[in-house]
Amino acid sequence: MNKFSTLLLIVLSALCFQSCKKDAPSKTNDNPDPNAIYLVNQITLSKYGYTEVYALSYDNKNRLIECKYKEDLRRLVWDRYEYTYDNANRMIKREYYDGNDKLINTVNYQYTSAEAPKIGFVAVNDKGQITGIGTDYLVKYDAQGHILFYGSSSLYQPGEDHGLVYDDKNNPFKNIVGVNSHFNNEIRAFPAITTNNLLNTFDYGLWSFIYNKANYPTKASYTNRDGIEYIITYEYTIK
Repeated sequence: MNKFSTLLLIVLSALCFQSCKKDAPSKTNDNPDPNAIYLVNQITLSKYGYTEVYALSYDNKNRLIECKYKEDLRRLVWDRYEYTYDNANRMIKREYYDGNDKLINTVNYQYTSAEAPKIGFVAVNDKGQITGIGTDYLVKYDAQGHILFYGSSSLYQPGEDHGLVYDDKNNPFKNIVGVNSHFNNEIRAFPAITTNNLLNTFDYGLWSFIYNKANYPTKASYTNRDGIEYIITYEYTIK
């Protein structure tokens, strides 16, 4: 075989190899790992012309141990809350530090059963769900863990579901372990922490969501009955 024929054979073999590589099916798997644990690590909330940012950290049990926040993207320092838990994964202490790392205050939490609400206590049922704070704040759930009612116990009417509607996707906070009434019930900057995502609220506001391939929200829009829109974005750590 002359040199030209040999060179031509090499070129044709190389082209064939490249063509086969292009035609081969991709080994990239676009399907998310069904066993992956998504923990939301940053939330950005835009409303009334300004933006709040929340950064969340977890321990090795997936309990929320720190919530940092700043009320403006341009702000360089963060205020923060630090959380301590008991052996039952119940948050028993909340410490608040300002942007200069100064401890401003500490709040201790005590717990009681859902059947025995007490002033100064957080009531929790046998499923680990917060059912009340003190003797007035009441929370009711359905069998799927969706909130049916939250608010003053004097306003609750048994059997009334308030027309709440949920999607069938994952709540951003679904995988957080532990009972934390401060983050769940006091900060109140996020959708309800339930199994799925609430699409409407008690004040007739409406939610809409954009989801990732694992069906966790990456962006949410909330419009209240006055037409004011809130935009929330979510970022996750995947374990």
